[in-house]
Amino acid sequence: MSVDFTGILVSTPSFVDEIVKQILNLRHASRLEVIGASDRAHHLLIRAANNRGVRDRLDVASQGD
Repeated sequence: MSVDFTGILVSTPSFVDEIVKQILNLRHASRLEVIGASDRAHHLLIRAANNRGVRDRLDVASQGD
């Protein structure tokens, strides 16, 4: 599954964690690809995926990538 974070100006830890939880934990997606993430969102996504044990299924591209 792909999610475009390009238009997201503010990302809170709870918002990002909920995306990771819903897509990777509860819906069992084989992969979550995030594009256009801000540096903060990038950090929060990786932290949430690490905390939930699904880091190997997360691919994050920052806005500058």
